[in-house]
Amino acid sequence: RLADDLLARIHARESRYQEPAYVFVLASIEYLQCRLPVRRHVSGQELAHAVRDYAREQFGLLAHSVLGHWGIRDTADIGRIVYTLVDVGL
Repeated sequence: RLADDLLARIHARESRYQEPAYVFVLASIEYLQCRLPVRRHVSGQELAHAVRDYAREQFGLLAHSVLGHWGIRDTADIGRIVYTLVDVGL
């Protein structure tokens, strides 16, 4: 399965985050792209705000706890997740 292969490659490169963290960052990118007039590359700051906003929308007052449980505690974590996703071809 493609998903299993991708997850194995992700965990081989970076294992400090739980699987939902990677899926959530990908979903946050899509969340942001859907709000832009045209799809484009986004800055780290734009993505960090999108992760925050999407987490609040999805998890409400538990957003900080959910992200922390997955290992996302600051913007550097988001950056490491993005670089890992790029490294595995996503």
